[in-house]
Parts: sequence; C-alpha cells; structure tokens
Amino acid sequence: MSWGTKNVPNKKGTYLVTAIGPIDGKPFVDIADRYKRCDGTYGWCLHSGGFGVKVIAWRKLDKPYEGAVE
Repeated sequence: MSWGTKNVPNKKGTYLVTAIGPIDGKPFVDIADRYKRCDGTYGWCLHSGGFGVKVIAWRKLDKPYEGAVE
C-alpha cells in the first residue's frame, strides 16, 4: 500500500499519516481519524492529540485481524 499525497480523502476512517510538527517542522508518523465537520468539510484528528500540524501524506489502515486467537 502506497502513501497518498494528492486528493485528500473525503471519507471517514482511520489512516496512517505523515505530518509536519508545528514547532520543529520535522515530519512524524501518527495514526489519525478523518472526520466530517458540521460545515461538510473534512479534518484530521491525530491519536497523539497533536494539533496545529499539516498532514502531508496518508494511507488507509487495514482492518484488524478477526481470526481466532489462541
């Protein structure tokens, strides 16, 4: 699965994202939820609680394993 950098997803879901930190300007990887705002636009909610970041790449996370656990 490759990283997307164009056509930001307009679909709710959980993604692996590369974002640029607001203080040091360095890229980092995090898990983020794509959500729909009240005005109909979409935003990112990073699981680490990061804010003020610019998401520069994303890829959809696979569904969790649903097989038997031994």
